[in-house]
Amino acid sequence: MEEDWKDSKALPKWFTTPPELVSTAICSQAFQQRAAVSPFQFQEAVEGMQANIKIGFCTGDHRDGSPFYGPGNALAHAFAPQDRRLHYDGSEDWSTSTPTLTQVDLESVTMHEIRHT
Repeated sequence: MEEDWKDSKALPKWFTTPPELVSTAICSQAFQQRAAVSPFQFQEAVEGMQANIKIGFCTGDHRDGSPFYGPGNALAHAFAPQDRRLHYDGSEDWSTSTPTLTQVDLESVTMHEIRHT
């Protein structure tokens, strides 16, 4: 997907408030790790900036054609550079540290999904 990027700077921004226990710093860290091995730079879009990657936690049918079906199914999905949305299933038990057997590692999933945006 990276060949579809028009420039080398991405501006991710949250469009929903992450669950209380989820740290946006974990996602920022994943974006920085991706930047270290790609020609892209990531800077979180702040108020007044136009984000070109929109990130959020969603549940069920959230009107993008790819509904979430609850824990244990799709963890997240992202859309190609023409759209650049990254959605996490808000019904999963996300971990921002070492996950237990029933938790999902937010950083690993983020690293995977960034490649699709």
